[in-house]
Amino acid sequence: MSELPHDVLIALHALAGVVCFGAGALSLRVSAAQSWRFQVFVVSLAAMWLFLLGAVAVDWSGISAGTRWLYAGLLGLGLYMLWRGARARARLRTQGDGWRPRYIDDLGFTLISLFDGFVIVSAMDLSAPAWLVVIVAVAGVAASILAVRRIKATLGTEPANR
Repeated sequence: MSELPHDVLIALHALAGVVCFGAGALSLRVSAAQSWRFQVFVVSLAAMWLFLLGAVAVDWSGISAGTRWLYAGLLGLGLYMLWRGARARARLRTQGDGWRPRYIDDLGFTLISLFDGFVIVSAMDLSAPAWLVVIVAVAGVAASILAVRRIKATLGTEPANR
């Protein structure tokens, strides 16, 4: 089996993840679902999942049961991230009472997941021991949660950008 299709799909998955993270961070202050920043976030989030699905499909017959479970878990997390992105879009569209903190929670979950993924993959690429990867992952989640709380507190007092 050629590694080229897998490698291309993983590279596109990673690129979509970087774009999604940047657009998501820029979308924290938006107040309209039609915002180009939010639209790039949603499209790149979907593309990231689809490229991962493609990579899994290309690899499926040649991978171990444990790796299949890992891929299934990552695809499940991706579906949950897509659902949170859809909820963020719905909150932007309806803007009911107290919508912004819940919008930031939904968007923040995807940003935390993406950031942690970047940190974990980087640590693994650097051949860090498993215990260090776990510590880095937990620290990444903790720091990200604190950042989202700070953003929620700050944006509660600032006007939104379109």
